[in-house]
Amino acid sequence: MGKPDLSLAKPLTVFCDFDGTITEKDMIVKICEQFCPPGWETIKDQILSRQKTVRQGVAELFAMIPSSKKQEIIAYGKQVVRWRAGFQEYLEFCKANGIRFIVCSGGIDFFVEPVMAPFAAWIEKLYTIPSDFSGPMIQLRHPYGCESEGICKARVMAEYPETIQILIGDSITDLHGARAANLVYARNGLKDYLDQDKVSYHPFETFFEIIDSLKSFEGQPCQPHAHRANPSSKN
Repeated sequence: MGKPDLSLAKPLTVFCDFDGTITEKDMIVKICEQFCPPGWETIKDQILSRQKTVRQGVAELFAMIPSSKKQEIIAYGKQVVRWRAGFQEYLEFCKANGIRFIVCSGGIDFFVEPVMAPFAAWIEKLYTIPSDFSGPMIQLRHPYGCESEGICKARVMAEYPETIQILIGDSITDLHGARAANLVYARNGLKDYLDQDKVSYHPFETFFEIIDSLKSFEGQPCQPHAHRANPSSKN
């Protein structure tokens, strides 16, 4: 992936992951630890090793949880969530610089939306996976899904074609978006997947680092030196 040409008069749009990116810990994992029966870890490992698609695996995880747990899960999410350092400052930076901020999450609507509510004024749109509590166990719907993803971030990004697209993420759920983006900020397992797939990215651990990166291009956001995937990495 080459550097984006930011001399063009195009707006910037950020597509930011939620679990493990905006939050310090993956909230799906936290919820599964608390509410899933034994054996859920096997499905998680199959997702991370690409033996099972994200769409299939996450649906199987939530199908282990009774629908009656909805309010308990929401309360638990609000209790345990921890925001990544610099997140609110980054939202304020985007607002001040006319950068659209969109949350594009492989998380589930019923717990992501209440947890993110304090930041609603800074967020243009929030994409999540819709949930269905009409049956005994939690079921998921996938209006923005693809064969492998519960929410395909590249499909969401395609709705904003006249923008320079920045993807911020941390895991396998961000791969499709990372391949489509003009600029990628990656942490945690996403870095390894991008190395394997030879996709360039900028490593980060806090949103303060992303702010500094976006400020570094002489008056225009982004375009610092990108990490290049190791050509010797094995696929």
